Amino acid sequence: MTGDDAKQRDATSQARDLVAKGLEHYGRNDVNQAVECWQEAVRLDGSNQEAVDYLDAAGFQPVEAESGAQVIDINTARRILTPLPPAPDPQTIKAARMQELERLLEGKRYEEALELLLRARVQTPDDPAISRGIRLIKDRLLLDYVRQLGDLEQVPIRVETREPTVEPELSIFALVDGIASIEDILQASQLGRFETYRCLAQLLQRKAIALTEAVPWSLPVPPPRGGRGRADPPQASQPEQPPHDQGNSMTNISESLKKLNSLDGFVGASLVDSDSGMVLGTEGGANFNLELASAMNTDVVRAKRKAMDALGLGDVIDDILISLKDQYHVIRPVKNRPQVFIYLVTDRAKSNLALSRMRLAEVDGSLKV
Repeated sequence: MTGDDAKQRDATSQARDLVAKGLEHYGRNDVNQAVECWQEAVRLDGSNQEAVDYLDAAGFQPVEAESGAQVIDINTARRILTPLPPAPDPQTIKAARMQELERLLEGKRYEEALELLLRARVQTPDDPAISRGIRLIKDRLLLDYVRQLGDLEQVPIRVETREPTVEPELSIFALVDGIASIEDILQASQLGRFETYRCLAQLLQRKAIALTEAVPWSLPVPPPRGGRGRADPPQASQPEQPPHDQGNSMTNISESLKKLNSLDGFVGASLVDSDSGMVLGTEGGANFNLELASAMNTDVVRAKRKAMDALGLGDVIDDILISLKDQYHVIRPVKNRPQVFIYLVTDRAKSNLALSRMRLAEVDGSLKV
């Protein structure tokens, strides 16, 4: 073996040792020493591809040395080998989200709270707690929308100077023609009941629409003929007077619902118009959102009637029972006015379902609506 061969062999061995030493430095996060070892290994043995590969795998931009071997600039090495910050911990993100949600709810900023949870569901779609939170906040917002809009028979009219510019409000605004009532728009909308209520309430808040009383759209009725075959002169139209017994009717509703208060396990009761969603009277419900539950159950009654029509049953609904883990919910349409129903909520552990149904039948018979 010649002297040159011995030197080359010795350089190759030293280069391998330097590569191993550089890895030890890198494992201890000593970047400067690791890079110096790898650079020296390449200078000693330009064919040591292992040293070049370690540097190249780290993303370094190589430069040419005098020997033609690839070496790494120390500043580039220091920048690239600096450890990246750790990814955010999911539990930390969840805790921060809960803190922000609590802050929004305390300030009654329910719209912002809903948007926060909708974004969270995109990130973690399989979290049932987020879905429950969205449902609860939507129920709370829906109650606000129902209160803002009031009577569903009112007719929205456009205020042209405040026309919306973004969806989905534009699609709801297009349904506002000065003739369709709020209930008509709810039925015609393709956005669903919550989003339609939301858009109408927001349009009303921004004064893009206003609400007016419904106008009777009917053909004129000819006046009756006089005794000698001649029409009597037209009479000046008089404003429609409310029925004289309207106050008595409201008193009757209140007294009738109070009869349910004596039932064992009574939670609350209401009288609801399923056509408009209006609650005509309530009793109890101190720890239960009776008004919202009453309005939401109009959809239950409508769906059941629609199913009966589709099946051609030709029958009437006696009552609808919804059994929950802790409660009974009973819906009974009023016999003399089926679009109106009595809604009763009782504690399942304390109530007698048979007695509740019997008392509902008695109240139904005494109601005058």
